[in-house]
Order: sequence, then structure tokens, then C-alpha cells
Amino acid sequence: MDCHDVLLVLLDYQQGRLAPEAHAQVRAHLDGCSDCSREDRLEHELTQALERRLREATCTIDAGCEERTGQVTSAAGIRHGTVEKGHDRGVISI
Repeated sequence: MDCHDVLLVLLDYQQGRLAPEAHAQVRAHLDGCSDCSREDRLEHELTQALERRLREATCTIDAGCEERTGQVTSAAGIRHGTVEKGHDRGVISI
């Protein structure tokens, strides 16, 4: 494998999605190529940072959704776990 080939599969390599033979070829190339090794480290750090930010954003969104859902149901007079009958729009269960 040359540098171009390694860079094309670097994320798959890092995430363990390569066949054992391809994984070994990438590893051998990284062991002998300082440029690709540097790219491997940078790609790994970037992926970790993005995954952290995604988890943080998801938690923030989830918390915000729960808060807004609670506000909406309170304003509508709906209690958690209740079912309101008789609405022309159907049954509401939260």
C-alpha cells in the first residue's frame, strides 16, 4: 500500500472495519511512514473530538426536548401517564 491507499482507508482502519490482511498492510505502512503516521494520529484525535461534541450536543438536545415536552404538557393540562378522552383529535397519552 502506498500513502494514497492508506489515506483512503484510514478511518476504516481506525474503526476496525478492514479485513485482517488489509489491516496488516496499513499497519506496516504506518510503521514505516512518518507522514501517514501523523495523519493517523490527527484523524484519530479529530474523530474523538467530534464524537465528544456529538455526545455533548445530543445530551443538550435531549435535556431541552424533555424540558420543552414537560412545559407543553403542563400548559395543556396533561399529566405524565394520563390518557385524555373525548378530544376530536383522538386519544393523547404521554
